[in-house]
Amino acid sequence: MTHKKIISLALCLLMLASPLANLGCSKEEVTDEPAAVKITNVYSSSFIDIPEDVTLDSNSLFVRGDKIYGKCSKMIEEPPYDMQNFLLSMNKDGSDMSLELIEMPDAGNPDMLWNIFNLKIMSDDSLIYTAQSYDVKASSNDSWLIKKDKDGNEIFRVNVKDIFTENSQPYMHISNMVLDSNDMIYLVSDMTIAAVNPDGTRAFDVTVDSWINDVTVMPDGKVAIKYFDQQNGGQVFQKIDFEKKAIGDKIDMPESFLTGNYDFYFGEGYDMFLKDRTGIYGYNQGDTEPEELLNFINSDISPNQLNSLIILPELQFMGVSYDPILQKNQLSILSPVPDNEVKEKTIITLGYLYERQDVPDFIINFNRKNENYRIQVKDYSQYNTEEDYTLGLTALNNDIAAGNVPDILLLSSSMPLESYENKGLFVDLYEYMDNDSEFNRENLLKCVRVPFENDGKLYRLITSYSVRTYLGKVKNIGEKSGWTVSEMIEMSKSLPEGKSMFRNMVPRS
Repeated sequence: MTHKKIISLALCLLMLASPLANLGCSKEEVTDEPAAVKITNVYSSSFIDIPEDVTLDSNSLFVRGDKIYGKCSKMIEEPPYDMQNFLLSMNKDGSDMSLELIEMPDAGNPDMLWNIFNLKIMSDDSLIYTAQSYDVKASSNDSWLIKKDKDGNEIFRVNVKDIFTENSQPYMHISNMVLDSNDMIYLVSDMTIAAVNPDGTRAFDVTVDSWINDVTVMPDGKVAIKYFDQQNGGQVFQKIDFEKKAIGDKIDMPESFLTGNYDFYFGEGYDMFLKDRTGIYGYNQGDTEPEELLNFINSDISPNQLNSLIILPELQFMGVSYDPILQKNQLSILSPVPDNEVKEKTIITLGYLYERQDVPDFIINFNRKNENYRIQVKDYSQYNTEEDYTLGLTALNNDIAAGNVPDILLLSSSMPLESYENKGLFVDLYEYMDNDSEFNRENLLKCVRVPFENDGKLYRLITSYSVRTYLGKVKNIGEKSGWTVSEMIEMSKSLPEGKSMFRNMVPRS
């Protein structure tokens, strides 16, 4: 079996297991099996047990001193079905873990339901967090900033609408909160960041021209935000100038930061750490580009399921990851694997211009199960610039012309698909389906293959579709075991004047 046939067969098996994407394969046959290679930037995952009856919030981890903290919650399964919240604390190696119940405001009042977010600890060991309240009788929501001392006594409770005075809305959503080195509290809501004094009084707020995507505290204790600059284009990273109560100078970032969507973190080893959907990088000010440390696909880690990153010594990382089997969050510690401990495997390349959110999960599922082959990705969007978003397609076409075509291609509407097919770029998937002992074309519904045939050959395959269904009362539609479109149309015509079968359907007049 040739290399390309193996890849095509692996592709079919992968698509049977999960709805991956629209894919194609090179038609060129290669007679020699390619050499197995070692992948790099591999990390292993280990997990820290947390109590089974609580759920760890995905973006709640933070460091204070020698301890790591987070927030857990548990739903009370009896009226009023309120939420219990806990402060989780542990050493940086996961030892000495404890949970401390956080008493909700108005405890015991069944007409007030609460949940808390953005939990932090101030320098005097007081607890500061935002909270959402729901008044059952009034059917109204409110958002609050609440501070409690270390014994649990409430120091203040401030309605967030009073903090964002100049940008007041009927309902304020606080997406993030950080504390600077002086215990100043910074709240982010949409395009505004508000500074609040440690006593809960409003200091000032600053509004930018786009959504604030992230906020962090720099090693010097200052606060910085990330947002998309609508006027000049590209992502920007800027400090808040506390003295001027305004946005300060931009922080130098790598060129890829402009078009990429990095999250940023701070710790030992680099000036900063960046994370995107490909991996985790180390970056020092002045470098042209960041250095890749952890590659998610190579490490069988889903970028969709890793949040709240903590930088540990010796380039280890801790994060909150979601286990789809257990259906709960768990604590992960990620450790670098020496290159000499990585097994050699044959590499299958998946190329794309625009990645689908679920693609990494399906690739990882394949890689974990296969002993001899691994799928790696080539993201051609990395060649796009702010000035020209077609450079990725140009790079793909250049690779195709040079014979350096990916083994699998995730198709998109911007690709000249008919040209690719007419040039014989893709393999006919029917050849492998019909010659497989366990699977053939009839295992697939006609609606997912026949519309995409080209001259009786199947060069591409959709991997998911949806069906809209409707329910009707027996008294209206009768006890039917089947219903054709014609029968449905006839019934629609027979309805009384002013009645229609579906919402938003123009009734007969």
